Amino acid sequence: MHEDARVYVANLAAGERVSHDIAPGRGVWVQVARGIVALGGTELREGDGAALEDEKRAEIEAETDAEILLFDLA
Repeated sequence: MHEDARVYVANLAAGERVSHDIAPGRGVWVQVARGIVALGGTELREGDGAALEDEKRAEIEAETDAEILLFDLA
């Protein structure tokens, strides 16, 4: 991958939360590989993805056991 990007993976148990601070000028893409999560209160299911721009933090909570990928992008 020849991009200004960082890729993170999280395996979350149901009820577990994780957050990612977003630096100014960057955005994130969250991809749900397995399970159901809430991203800022919006439910995402396996196969769903969502972009965040102009936000300071991504807040993710697992509603079921879940695996997510988070791409921090310029």
